[in-house]
Amino acid sequence: MNLNLCAEIAHTRRFFASQLFKVMKLTVFIITLACLQVSAKVYSQISLSEKNASLSKVINMIQQQSGYSFFYKHSLLRDIHISADLKNATLADALNKVLAEQQLTYEIIDKSVVIKKKEISFLDQLINAIKAIDVHGKVVDEKGEPLPGATILVKGRNLLTTTSIAGEFSLTGIDEKAEITISSVGYKMITIKAAKEMGTIRMEVLISALDQVQVIAYGTTTKRLNTGDITTIKADDIANEPISNPLMVLEGNVPGLNLKQASGQTGSGVNIQIRGYNSIQQGSAPLYIVDGVPYPGSSIGTFSFGNGGQSPLESLNPSDIESIDVLKDADATAIYGSRGANGVILITTKKGKAGNTKFNATVYQGNADVSRKLDLLNTPQYIQMRQEAFKNDGITPTAVNAPDLVSWDNNRYTDWQKMLIGGTAHHTNANASLSGGSENTQYVFSMNYNRQTSVLPGSEAETRGVGRFSINNKSNNGKFKMSVSGSYSVDDNELPQIDLTRYILLAPNAPSLYDQNGNLNWSENGGSFTNPLSFLLKKNTLKTDNFLGNLSLSYEVIPGLFLKTTAGYNLIQLGYISLTPLASQDPSTSRTATATFQDVTGKNWNIEPQLEYIVSLGKGKLDALFGTSIEDNVQNVNNILATGFPSDNVLTAAEFATTVTAQTSLVEYRYQALFARLNYAWDNKYLLNITARRDGSSRFGSDKQVSNFGAVGAAWIFSDENFIKKSVPFLSFGKLRGSYGVTGNDQIGDYQYLDNYSSALAYQGQVSYTPSRLFNADYSWEITKKLEGAIELGALSNRVNLTVAYFRDRSGNQLVSYTLPGQTGFTSILANFPALVQNSGWEYTLATTNIHAAKFTWSTSANLTVLENKLLAFPNLATSSYASSLVIGQPTTIQKYLVAQGVNPTTGLYQFNGTSIPTNETSVTNTTPKFYGGITNSFTYGNFDLSFLFQFVKQNGVSEFGAFPYAPGVLTTGALSNQPASVLARWQAPGDVTSIQKFTTSNTAYTYLAYSDASVTDASFIRLKNIAFDYRLPANLMHRIKLNSCKVFIQGQNLLTITRYKGLDPETATFNGQGFSAGLVLPTLKTLVIGIQTSL
Repeated sequence: MNLNLCAEIAHTRRFFASQLFKVMKLTVFIITLACLQVSAKVYSQISLSEKNASLSKVINMIQQQSGYSFFYKHSLLRDIHISADLKNATLADALNKVLAEQQLTYEIIDKSVVIKKKEISFLDQLINAIKAIDVHGKVVDEKGEPLPGATILVKGRNLLTTTSIAGEFSLTGIDEKAEITISSVGYKMITIKAAKEMGTIRMEVLISALDQVQVIAYGTTTKRLNTGDITTIKADDIANEPISNPLMVLEGNVPGLNLKQASGQTGSGVNIQIRGYNSIQQGSAPLYIVDGVPYPGSSIGTFSFGNGGQSPLESLNPSDIESIDVLKDADATAIYGSRGANGVILITTKKGKAGNTKFNATVYQGNADVSRKLDLLNTPQYIQMRQEAFKNDGITPTAVNAPDLVSWDNNRYTDWQKMLIGGTAHHTNANASLSGGSENTQYVFSMNYNRQTSVLPGSEAETRGVGRFSINNKSNNGKFKMSVSGSYSVDDNELPQIDLTRYILLAPNAPSLYDQNGNLNWSENGGSFTNPLSFLLKKNTLKTDNFLGNLSLSYEVIPGLFLKTTAGYNLIQLGYISLTPLASQDPSTSRTATATFQDVTGKNWNIEPQLEYIVSLGKGKLDALFGTSIEDNVQNVNNILATGFPSDNVLTAAEFATTVTAQTSLVEYRYQALFARLNYAWDNKYLLNITARRDGSSRFGSDKQVSNFGAVGAAWIFSDENFIKKSVPFLSFGKLRGSYGVTGNDQIGDYQYLDNYSSALAYQGQVSYTPSRLFNADYSWEITKKLEGAIELGALSNRVNLTVAYFRDRSGNQLVSYTLPGQTGFTSILANFPALVQNSGWEYTLATTNIHAAKFTWSTSANLTVLENKLLAFPNLATSSYASSLVIGQPTTIQKYLVAQGVNPTTGLYQFNGTSIPTNETSVTNTTPKFYGGITNSFTYGNFDLSFLFQFVKQNGVSEFGAFPYAPGVLTTGALSNQPASVLARWQAPGDVTSIQKFTTSNTAYTYLAYSDASVTDASFIRLKNIAFDYRLPANLMHRIKLNSCKVFIQGQNLLTITRYKGLDPETATFNGQGFSAGLVLPTLKTLVIGIQTSL
């Protein structure tokens, strides 16, 4: 028994030992596995490559790759930037490397990493205190001027300061081995070793424009972080052009924007289209915003000058403008709701900068003239043409049907181009500004004088004076900010009411413009003619007073929450006087002296309270904006027409007139809106922008005055992805962006939805009225849906930047004249119609820094726009009133023509495919450009700067014959009659093959020619639009004469044009509503100025 018991005990012990051994082995295995897992994590492979990245960003990348949790105070890592290049590094090696030069250490606890401030022993502190130094230095910009507000950071420590208004900084107790980083917006960050006297440190401007500020609706952003499509023109670009209208700088510089001057006359209006015509019948001009205040882009009066209409934007001083931002896609424009369909142009004026008071002055003076003239017939050629025309028709010339042949001197020759448009226009501009301020308050005051004459006869001119101020202030704690600005301009325009260019076609042997007594001449030997100088005696004056004021307030209620309000007021007052004296009229006619007096007052005010919240959320930043907009616009017009003055000496006193007619009008436009924007940038890599707006406008029916608009834009900066950095190392920037949204168009005039009554014939002494327009309560918005996708690329440290964008805008709910049945008593009513217009195209922008050396730089920027306009849908078009002007699948800007079939070799007359206008008009011509763009090159060598812009446009235009109002051989008494010299290649005998018909006194065939495709020609051109050459005086010389800077410059415009077009100017070779030219207009002028710019 005992033996058995012992055996049992022994067996039990062996079994227990065996099981215990197995448990121990399993435990050891588990522990080993756990250690291996920990080791795998600690020794995990970490790879990254970052240059000048924030330390927090690098730590986040290490955390993601290691799987460890990191714990640290964000303040420890704030404002620390490092460069790191790790490949298959362990966690410990990675942390040791990125924290090597920082006053930080770390500790690994289980699966956590704790980063903390490095503790320094008392002995080390004592040694460091002995070695510590006080640092002093000065930071200047690329021009050597003080750079206030630059950030000075001691690398590896939370010790920083900013430069003073003089650009100076001081730091105490700095380790002599420490490194200091200096950074400022728009400049390259630099790192230098600390020293007691660091001297003057010159900052270098960033080669890349990705981080330059762009103005957006109700805020700012950068090109890097922008999800919308915005093109920015800076103050330096504007300063390189001798312009009086700031919009002129956009020509050739902005992809998607086509600008055309109405004429070359001083103060000429401009027509701007952003990405084509969205509307069939209504306005297609962009919305203009000046410092947050809506601003008129076209004349607010009913009068016009020979310049095509006075532009209110002429009242702005280009030297006062800091930037012009052109907003094009839905993401950028949808927050403007019903007014953003045609694009938005934001004009931002200059603000004061902290620093010592600076005085800047710029003066330039120059001349302008017509750079291109027509090759017209001289007197012998003209007489031959006229005589041959009568011979071909078998008609005998008489004093009645041919005074130029019978009554006028056939040996006389007058170059009417030289006499009427061959003068020299003079341009004088002077600008002075005073700016400066403290870190809390900055100011700028400026004044401008501008005077321009014309190439037309006489000494009339347009003179403008502008005064402006801007004051910015913030409280000591930075929570409250205020900005107030205002400008007042006075413009006095005495230029002729009409453009005399049309009269360059007077017969070359036409009589002298003055008789022997010095009075205007109207005839010679019984043969009368129109004297163009009579229009110069019809005095016209337009005086414009323009005040623009803006107030902006902001208060930070709690960190990140801002309460803002912007308010603006614009007052434009115009006084127009047009006098038609007896002396300006042919004494042989029934003369009446008349005078027109018109006063126009336009008042516009708006207020926009806003609430903005900016907060860090996750790895990104959330910016939420909510606001409301209230706008009121009132235009009051008083017009007096006085006739029957007894003498020219009393034309300005209406009480002397026998008949006085007065008219008044008062138009008010009200607008209200709610808007919101939500912007989120995650890790500055994934960007999202959502905008919404609810608009109410007084321009629509009572049931249709409110509508909703909105857009979404997104972007991905894929160049920040590690796999892109590894696979495409030369790519320094890459972004994909896209947007879609809905905007509207309310450029339809006021009260168009209301019924209208007009005065009719009196009945029994009582005035009667008849309805002239029907009421339409359903009158509503035109809607535009915008879609865009784009890619932005930067290579070789952003020395090469390329942007390619595709856009497609579809505009529906078109406001057109809708045909009504005859029994209604009206032919049509303006109503919304389900027609659909599409504008689509591609925009390309390329910017390169070709050479960037110490003394020489060369950069190039180019843009190209390829645009297609198309009518996608128009129900029942064939039976509508638009059947003669629109075609499905064709542009809305087409013109229909007869098909010209050349000259009949037997009869010598033009022949066509039909003779019925418009029934036989089958040829379709697009009157808008097919593509356009510009190329700018900029060079800097030492103190010399040179830049020039070539603009190019591919387009159709009115041919030299389509632009001429009379046919070869035809003379209407008192009318224009000369022709291009090319008509000499006419048909003369049966069998002749030529493109010019025989000379004839009948204009029947020529009339058909004007309605045929023969009146259309290629008007494409390449033009040296602008050139600027500067010389900056040496700094040592500036120091001796006590100037901060000084430069002399020469600037030119339109100095060279390359084109096959044979008319005066391909840019102004425009079409009117009938498809041919409304007449010759003054071409754009060749301008050259010289000036000096100084700074004290």
